[in-house]
Amino acid sequence: MENGNLSSVTVFVFTGFPQLQNGGLLLLFPLLFIYIFIVIENLVILFAVKLDDCLPNTTYNFISVFSFLEMWYNTATFPRMLPNLTSEKKIISFINCFLQMYFFHSLGTMEGTLLTVMAIDRYVAICNPLSYPHIMTPQLCAQLSAGSCIFDFLILLLAIVWITTLPFCGLNQIHQIICDFTTLLKLTCKIHLYVIGLSILYIFDFICHSLKTWDFMLGFV
Repeated sequence: MENGNLSSVTVFVFTGFPQLQNGGLLLLFPLLFIYIFIVIENLVILFAVKLDDCLPNTTYNFISVFSFLEMWYNTATFPRMLPNLTSEKKIISFINCFLQMYFFHSLGTMEGTLLTVMAIDRYVAICNPLSYPHIMTPQLCAQLSAGSCIFDFLILLLAIVWITTLPFCGLNQIHQIICDFTTLLKLTCKIHLYVIGLSILYIFDFICHSLKTWDFMLGFV
């Protein structure tokens, strides 16, 4: 794998938790319990909001969407991470690594954007309670939720596609237990200023998206 290019890299090797090479089983069961608990907890919230007619308001709809994202956010990492704790070959294919990184970061960004929308929802409810039902309609709630998801999926997709075009050289070892932007960028042969510039660009786009949502909501207040 040394001094290879993009086409020669077919797998990555996880080297996270090197001090626990022979004690992965000690982490397997606690982490498995945490993952199952997260999934069950969020499923309960989803069913509670959907089945209880006493919870029709937009706040609970946002909470149900957040629970759905949180469930898949953890599913993007745990199922792949848990077997590697006890496996001798802690490897992941090139495609699966980038898919994991894409869903991990896009779902995490969606949660951050949705929290911003939920904060604005509470702002409108507190500062303008009489007009709140007319401002935060179910249609607007669905548009904000869908818009946040679509925007974050697309903006992260461009970053992932761009990183896959970079040549990789040196060892194909990832010093973590999941695929991440920073660790993969360290394995590329071309880490120039445009890498930093692209990162700043996406952070700026995320901030602009949040500000646009804020301005959009304030226009109704």
